[in-house]
Amino acid sequence: MIKTSLEIYNRYLIKIMMSSLLIVIPLSLFLYFATYYLYDVLAQDQYPSMYTLYFILLNFICIIPMYRRLAESDLEDEEEPTLLDLMKEFIKHFGIVLCISIPLYIVAMIGMPIGFIPTVICGVLLLLFPFTIHYLNAKKIMQSIGSILKKENIFVLFDLLVVICSQVLVYSLLLQAFDQFESNFYVYGITKAIVNACIFPFLIFYLTQRYRLNS
Repeated sequence: MIKTSLEIYNRYLIKIMMSSLLIVIPLSLFLYFATYYLYDVLAQDQYPSMYTLYFILLNFICIIPMYRRLAESDLEDEEEPTLLDLMKEFIKHFGIVLCISIPLYIVAMIGMPIGFIPTVICGVLLLLFPFTIHYLNAKKIMQSIGSILKKENIFVLFDLLVVICSQVLVYSLLLQAFDQFESNFYVYGITKAIVNACIFPFLIFYLTQRYRLNS
């Protein structure tokens, strides 16, 4: 699957670059500035880290429908979507992803002090539902998520950890690399957005293959 993901990445490199410039990088920058704003204005007892974690997840899951379609069109030998088609896919599902992800994340945070089962369930749903949201049918979405969970089981949690840890690793490495820059705030934000634009498509292509085979 890794090899196939790399092949898809190489075949659509130009399209990935264009969609990154138009969608992924601006989205990453917006969420980065939002994160900085929260840390700047919220008191420590208001848990700004919780908002930051949500923005990290949102940054990834919002672009899943767009790149999922690109990957599936290649895997199923369908007509290649245009750049406009990919942008429409992002816009079409952005509001739905936002509306579903907010309550799921709130329940996940509330569930942490009383046991991690609600947190784990909501975390898994946060990762999986963007891969099935194109059905636009609640029953079909839940059936597909159930099918994925039946086959993948605990490994879905590892996928979620990979997404989160990759962002934390990028955050830590870039923070160290640009610590000495006078304008490190902007340099870091732009670099992080570019890194996201490079990493996210590959992760989504890989996960699309896994979840497509089991859905």
